[in-house]
Formats: sequence, C-alpha cells, structure tokens
Amino acid sequence: MVIISSGDNELLINLDNPFCIEIVLGHMCKREIILTEYILNDYSSVACDKDGHIFANEIIIPIESQQETFTNESAPQESYLKRCFPLCSESLYAKIYCGLHVADTLLKENFPLILATLNQQDVLKKWFFIRYNDPSPHIRFRVELSDPSQYYFVISTLNTLLEQFIKDG
Repeated sequence: MVIISSGDNELLINLDNPFCIEIVLGHMCKREIILTEYILNDYSSVACDKDGHIFANEIIIPIESQQETFTNESAPQESYLKRCFPLCSESLYAKIYCGLHVADTLLKENFPLILATLNQQDVLKKWFFIRYNDPSPHIRFRVELSDPSQYYFVISTLNTLLEQFIKDG
C-alpha cells in the first residue's frame, strides 16, 4: 500500500487492486505526485474495538494558547456601510434566461444600444453582467441607478429590447 500526496491531499492506494493502479497512473500523467510507502503497524493505533481490532485513524488535537498572539487594533469595530435597501431604491437586477447564441447577440448588439440610451438619460451610475448556467444559461444584469425614480424607465427600456427576442422565440 502507498499514499499518493499532492499538496496537502493524501490518498491511500492498495497496489493489489488494478483499479487503484489506474488511479496512480492517471495522477502521475496529470501532475507531480509523491508516493509514500504506507506501513500499518498493528501496535500503533489507539483506536480499537472491544475485541482489540484496530481502526486506521487520524487524531486531531486542538491546542489553545493562553497568550494573545495577534491583535488587530486598527480594524474598525463597526461597519458604516448601508446593507439594507428598500425595493427599487438603488439598483435593478435582472436574470435573462436565453440560449448561448441569443446571449451573444444580446451582449454584442443589443446591450450597447440599451446602455447608450440609459447613459444619454444619465440614469446609470454603474452596471455589469455575468453569464451563469444554473440550471439554464442566463445573463445576470445589474444596474446601479443614479436616480431611483428612473427605475421603471430602465425596466421599460429593457422590456422593449427583450420583447422582440421573446416574439422571435
């Protein structure tokens, strides 16, 4: 038996098993590994059942120091960032579910038009999008508004763009 080590990961391998040998060869082809001989000493285990059969084990013993090791006096104790926002107050968040090709078209051709329109109206502070795939492919689009009263204008502009894609299927 051997242990494959890669970084802080260890895997016990039985070399009598052909499937385990395939695992070793697969790991050797992909990355540098360290093989360590594993010798199970029957007398070294502290964990055993009532009949004396030993268990392979790992014991982790936490040690707590009574001496203070680190103080971070410069860290702020309270955060003054606003964390709760009323609905429609600062940003608009939309998930646009679509196929990959439609997403490409939206991002390359249509989003620049929407963003240009919104920038002309001085509605946007910041914006970004992320492509996701959970459970279906979609675009997550977030807009931080410079004026919260323009929330419905942004929704209307976005809906106008998406209506055509919905009609086209």
